[in-house]
Parts: sequence; C-alpha cells; structure tokens
Amino acid sequence: MPNGSPATSIALTAIKTLLHRGFVFLPEGEHSNVISFTPPLTISESQLRSAVNAVEEVLTTNGSSANRPRPKGKRKETAETRRAQRKVVVFSSLRSSRLRG
Repeated sequence: MPNGSPATSIALTAIKTLLHRGFVFLPEGEHSNVISFTPPLTISESQLRSAVNAVEEVLTTNGSSANRPRPKGKRKETAETRRAQRKVVVFSSLRSSRLRG
C-alpha cells in the first residue's frame, strides 16, 4: 500500500475472487498479505498461463470483476504477462529441482 501498511484486504479479496473462478491460492505472511501458489509438478503450460492471467486480472481490477463472467477466447498477451509467466516458470523450475536433489 502507498502508506506502507500491509495490503491484507486486497490479498484476501483477490484470493476469494480467484477461488470463485476455480483457482486455489492461499494467504501467506505475517499479515496474510502474500498470495501463495503451489502448483503440482504436473501442471501444464496452459494451466499455468491461465492461473497467471487470472491473478493479473484480479490484481489490476482489485477483485472488482468477481461477479463478472470471464471473457471467452484467448486473452491478449502483454509483455508484463509474459514476464510474470517467466518468473512463475523459473520459480517452479527452481523449486522442483530443489525437491529432486
């Protein structure tokens, strides 16, 4: 938040909105202001892309689209979305390699 306080209400609203859309994210951190996502190692690229796109949409609208139907068809991919996807893929890769050995 701009004033330095934890964004607990924003994180929890986003998590509830994502849950209503079928995505399981959990609150983490001392103030429950961190959105945690622990996908299975077998997650497909399209499932991961779908989750990242949903998080992006919810966070950019602050959850205000919770009751609005999701648009059908392919979403336009932005440079910001691609960067977020790469970060998630790298994080998932690092995490899975640490688990293996």
